[in-house]
Amino acid sequence: MNKLKQLPNSLLIVLIVAAAVAIATVIMLTAPTPERKAKAAVSRLVEVMDIKKSQQRPSWMAGGEVSASQRVSLTSQVTGNLISLNPLAIPGAVLDAGTSLAQIDPQDFELQIIQKEAAAGADHVPLIILTSRSVESKLMAAISDIEALPTISGDVTRIRVEALG
Repeated sequence: MNKLKQLPNSLLIVLIVAAAVAIATVIMLTAPTPERKAKAAVSRLVEVMDIKKSQQRPSWMAGGEVSASQRVSLTSQVTGNLISLNPLAIPGAVLDAGTSLAQIDPQDFELQIIQKEAAAGADHVPLIILTSRSVESKLMAAISDIEALPTISGDVTRIRVEALG
């Protein structure tokens, strides 16, 4: 008896499922098919220009670090004031062999040669003092003090450099 009471409920469930399958089939068979549309022309998002031949180098901003493959440390063999520096002698520059990088004041260089030659072969060496502009009377007093020292033998020679013109 119990089974007879459940029969209408089971039949109702089967009818609902069959109706759903029938409706789904009808919808799928009668559904419209989409039409394909032609692709629309897309305009470029960049500025276009005609190519012209020129002598320009391309450049662009970028980040990063550049380091030299070779490093050279230069030192002079003598000291002195530089009177000229080659404008091409900059960090990272590639120069030909024999290119002059700087020129030392020849007066400073000659004074060092005189000092080294004298020191090589004698017990007495000339004393060379380089000064900047000074008051004449104070310079003469300093020379007199130098001549009065017990270790000084001979006269002090004074060389005066004056600018002409």
